[in-house]
Amino acid sequence: MPTKFYPTLKKKEVYDNYGEEGLKEGMGSGGEGFDPFSMFFGGGSGGQRGGEQKRKCKSNLAQMKITLEEAYKGGKKNFEYKRRITCKSCKGTGSGNPAANNKCGGCNGKGIKLVMQRMGHIVLQTQQTCSDCQGEGSVIKDKCKDCKGDKVQYVNKVLEVDLDKGIPDGYRYSFYGEGDEYPEIETGDLFIEIYIEKHKTFMRKGADLIYKTPITLLQALTGVSLVLTHLDGKKILIKSKEDEIIKPGVFKTVKDLGMPFHNSPYKNGHLYIDFEIIFPDKLDEDELKQISDILNHERLNKTGMTDENSEVYNLSDYKAEDENTHHSGGKGTHRHEEEDDEESGYGGRAQTMNCAHQ
Repeated sequence: MPTKFYPTLKKKEVYDNYGEEGLKEGMGSGGEGFDPFSMFFGGGSGGQRGGEQKRKCKSNLAQMKITLEEAYKGGKKNFEYKRRITCKSCKGTGSGNPAANNKCGGCNGKGIKLVMQRMGHIVLQTQQTCSDCQGEGSVIKDKCKDCKGDKVQYVNKVLEVDLDKGIPDGYRYSFYGEGDEYPEIETGDLFIEIYIEKHKTFMRKGADLIYKTPITLLQALTGVSLVLTHLDGKKILIKSKEDEIIKPGVFKTVKDLGMPFHNSPYKNGHLYIDFEIIFPDKLDEDELKQISDILNHERLNKTGMTDENSEVYNLSDYKAEDENTHHSGGKGTHRHEEEDDEESGYGGRAQTMNCAHQ
């Protein structure tokens, strides 16, 4: 009686038909056969055939762009994406007549065929994808007009995402059962990854914010008073201390005016002011004399700029221990935060900030 066995020779056939991906999915591993759809769906390799676990469509990952203002304030935002669903017209049969029997006669609906090959005194039995139905187990003659026999359609769907205050860049929200559909296969999941667009005014560093602003040499010497619009639209009046000189490369701190701590929205990081002092290109003799007189006499611009509708905040000296480089407060060394620093051009700023209080 001829001997049945399943040699590794079948792996070559799998490689020829499906490449390395087919081998990674376990095809050609032995006598249990393989399912070409396992490359496109998660879960078991044989669906519900033989009592195996039901397959599941692979999860989808989509990117949602938000502004730094939205990350600061939180709130609800709609997200539109394209999703594959089972065709409603044919109920996922692919046929213009959903009640028709489309089972493939060549493989009896299994999608695979057993092929016998004789090698000398040995008979080899291997499994091959059915050429009649291309492994689907059905042959559709009268195709559905809506899905063209594909059994599925693509539609646009809108989901409401509830953004957390202080949400970090790269954070993912999970929506189970909101991914792709396919007949007789469990619906996949959707993961939405947050991408925070760069802001034209503020740079985020964990739960802290950095605000860079140019000032004149006169302001650096005689005092700074400026009004800025925060991420929530509030006007903030910021003033330097009396008789304080702003030095180049030195950060100033406005405490508790940074981003809300993620998962602790009632606490905030700090706001760091990075002053860029604009020096004059040159001075003539009269200007040099005037500056000499000014530096030896009373200072200018004591009162500074005011705004009746602004809240007043005072600048304090920068302290490295006050930093909140993690989005939930405190220190952090998460990879995506370091990448954010490099992309923003502040990758080397940490060293500057560390010595800025000297």
